[in-house]
Amino acid sequence: MGIEHAIPYSSMSNDTSRFKNKRILIIGKGNSAFETADSLLETSSNIHLISPDDFTFAWVSHYPGHLRSINQSFLDTFFLKQQNAILNGTIESIQKSESGQYLVDITFSEDGEQELNTYDYVINCSGFKCDFSHYSADIQPELCLGGMFPKLNHLWESANITDLFFCGSNMQCNDYKDSSTPFIHGIRHNAEFLSKIIINKLYNSTIAIDEKLQSRDEIYDVLSDRIKRATPIWFLFGNVYDLIKVNESGGYDFFGSIPKLVFKNDTIFEHFTGYILEFSYRLPKDNDEKLKFSQHGFLHPIICKYKESQLIDEIHMLEDIYGDWEDLNKLDNGIKRFILSGKF
Repeated sequence: MGIEHAIPYSSMSNDTSRFKNKRILIIGKGNSAFETADSLLETSSNIHLISPDDFTFAWVSHYPGHLRSINQSFLDTFFLKQQNAILNGTIESIQKSESGQYLVDITFSEDGEQELNTYDYVINCSGFKCDFSHYSADIQPELCLGGMFPKLNHLWESANITDLFFCGSNMQCNDYKDSSTPFIHGIRHNAEFLSKIIINKLYNSTIAIDEKLQSRDEIYDVLSDRIKRATPIWFLFGNVYDLIKVNESGGYDFFGSIPKLVFKNDTIFEHFTGYILEFSYRLPKDNDEKLKFSQHGFLHPIICKYKESQLIDEIHMLEDIYGDWEDLNKLDNGIKRFILSGKF
């Protein structure tokens, strides 16, 4: 293919003098590609970005790894026709010519048309794969997502190697581009729960109950406090829950910050009856309720009611632009009544 002719993003420096008045092709449309393009705007003559598909704005997807506004200066030069371009296509080959330039054979995604373009430099910002070469053959983990990450079960344990757990960016297999797992504000909370998983495994114990509750008033008090202060369900929105489970004695067991896949797969939560608190961008299904919420879909608390593992009802708390939810009387939207009344 000729990818060896491309400059890796990891080798780029702040000295852009070598690119003065040069034609540049950047492979990729993520933050690293746009960051690189922005840095070369005042130096190069032309910049093209290429990947098979369109880019996605982070403010639309709510995924921090998609294109952030801080890296979007290049877009003005494209949309205002300043000789830069964003291409949807596949690179078939990169060949170095006698002049030292690079002939890049491109097949465009829209119509399959092929074109041979000439560039002075090609820069590779197409992403990364984790390096598993240091693992011996007998503990080589099965991979997922095109070989980027280890394939995991719901406990962040290798799908094919027992007792091999992963932490950090290598946790992404289970919720890829669906939350904040790849970033420090997500990693720290996943790592905390992973430590509990390993401790439970070492001591042959189950997930601990954080608090025993006896009444629906206590449920409301606990959930009210969690809405204001629980960072795991905020940062790992839609992928970490607070659970209040009806127990055999008629009381309630509170479990804080349980990963969604643990809830779905651990036997302790089979036939779950109770409440789930999560933060999410999704809007209510009821059309009248939707009108109360911004169409931008701000992150907000949702309380779901389950019976025998079936969702039977849910209520959305009104969004708060400060994100603190201190004035629950103002933002309640019926949550107190939802908890204190009705049976499962």
